[in-house]
Amino acid sequence: LGLKNAAEAILENDLETAWGELEVAQYSTDTYLLPDAFQGLVDLFSYDEDAPQVARRPAAVSLGVLAKMVIMTRMIVEASPTLIVNECEAWPALAEAEEAFRRASSLFGGKSADFRMPPDPREL
Repeated sequence: LGLKNAAEAILENDLETAWGELEVAQYSTDTYLLPDAFQGLVDLFSYDEDAPQVARRPAAVSLGVLAKMVIMTRMIVEASPTLIVNECEAWPALAEAEEAFRRASSLFGGKSADFRMPPDPREL
């Protein structure tokens, strides 16, 4: 759920929420997702000023890797002999998370200068 919320927050340009959700996701999903997959996003949020163009590509890569990891998790869930996929509440959330990460990845992959760092919530 944290992954889906983070990706949706990025798409909605609610970067304060995205930051918090990514922190939660990084620590709560380490069984399924490699913590290193978050590094490009963590680095992006480490800038006090607007992130330079060079920092955006690793963020896009992180989001793409996370989307692929969500696909792999969905495949594991689907292959489980003890689970009926249609009755699994996680299945739709995984599908939505994958799509949201793919869309969010495209935000950082282009040459747009629209990305701005949110205020540090600790300083509000």
